[in-house]
Amino acid sequence: MAADKAKLFDPFYRGDGVYESLVSGSGLGLSIAREYVDAHGGEIILLPTERGAHFRVSLPLKAVTS
Repeated sequence: MAADKAKLFDPFYRGDGVYESLVSGSGLGLSIAREYVDAHGGEIILLPTERGAHFRVSLPLKAVTS
């Protein structure tokens, strides 16, 4: 699981512990989420949890100008 954390936001990464599902993900969701959050000057992090995945997204109140 520690190896999964390092690659979690990489495009197309689905992890080794992918559970069986009727719909298979592409591994792009968290990568897109990170790009969006980064573009707005925010932060997305994986929170520690016993089961499942929980994330915290923080976005600034003021617009970031480049």
